[in-house]
Amino acid sequence: MSETAQDVILQAGERRMLAFAIADEQGQPLDISAIAFTWRCARRDGAVAVIEKVSGAGITVVDALQGRVDVQLGSADTQGLDGLYRHELWGAEGGAPFLLASGFLVAEPALTEAGT
Repeated sequence: MSETAQDVILQAGERRMLAFAIADEQGQPLDISAIAFTWRCARRDGAVAVIEKVSGAGITVVDALQGRVDVQLGSADTQGLDGLYRHELWGAEGGAPFLLASGFLVAEPALTEAGT
């Protein structure tokens, strides 16, 4: 059920919506209506998150029956990022959390206009 290689490349200060399609082991959409979500971004596994989003605060269930959930990153979220990070989407349904998706996030400095 966990999707790996959900890699993201963005510019520091960029707004970005990350879309996830949660499926079961057979690849069929998973009903996520009872799942609470947490998304984290950190320099490496086990490190303190530099960005964290939770259900209702940056994470929106787009279509529960089709397993579609979005994570919204604002420009303030990505402003100070630079380099390689790891991100993970976790779910919890009445018990221990379980990993739904993971990958790398690469933040590149934004280009500036000539003469600035």
